[in-house]
Parts: sequence; C-alpha cells; structure tokens
Amino acid sequence: FSNSIANANQRLASAGERPGRATGPVAAGQKVNLAEVQRTFKNMQDTLDAIKTETQAWKIPGGASAKNFYDSHQRFLKVQEDGINDFASIVKVLENQALSSQQKAQQCRTLAFQAGQKEGPALADLQATQRVFAAEHNIIIVPGR
Repeated sequence: FSNSIANANQRLASAGERPGRATGPVAAGQKVNLAEVQRTFKNMQDTLDAIKTETQAWKIPGGASAKNFYDSHQRFLKVQEDGINDFASIVKVLENQALSSQQKAQQCRTLAFQAGQKEGPALADLQATQRVFAAEHNIIIVPGR
C-alpha cells in the first residue's frame, strides 16, 4: 500500500518535470516548442488519470493511519488535478499570439507560482500522514520514494 502510493507519486513527479523543461525557455523570452508543451500536458493528464483509476483498486490496510494516509493521498491527487488545470492555462498563454514574449513570461510565472502554492501544503500533509502510517506499521521511509 505504502509502496503503491510512493510509486504513484514518483510517476506524477516524473510527468510533472517534463512541462517545466518544455516551458522553461519562455522565462528567458525565448519561444517554446508548443507541440512539446502540448505533449507533456497530455502526458500529465494521462498519468494522473491512470493513477486515479489505480487507487480505486488499492487494498487499504485496517486502521485509522492507513485511512488517513489514503485520504491525504486523494486530496493530494485533487491538488495535482488543479495543477494540471493551471498548466492548461499556461498552455493557453503560450498559444496566444497576441501576447509578447515578456507578457507570456510574466503570466506563466504567475500561474506556476499559484500552482506551487497549492501543492506545498498538500504534500506536507501527505508526508505527515505517511510518517504516522509508517511508524505504526514498522515501515522505514526511504528518501526519494
């Protein structure tokens, strides 16, 4: 159960890194490869959809800490979904030919900052519930998992 959540989060993190690389040039006032941005956006959506489906089949161990850990992960997935929606807004900004490179950069920075503000608290909650679950089940949390 704990490994399933960790693996899901690794997949989300991997899918989430690609859009940053694809949109990175806009911060320097450079053009981005829109096809690559759209591809990474679709990959993020597909990854999240697959994980949401998988979580429905997970066997949740008994006990309050397991339920709290699972519920926290579901909230985290909702924040990830909101982040994907924020990224959809970034894609629209990048596609907007009426905006200058500077305007695109500013709007993308604002949207990315807003998405990051939402993710931090959800991740902290997930990690806290993971630690409680791990302690109750004698699981050692390996950094990076």
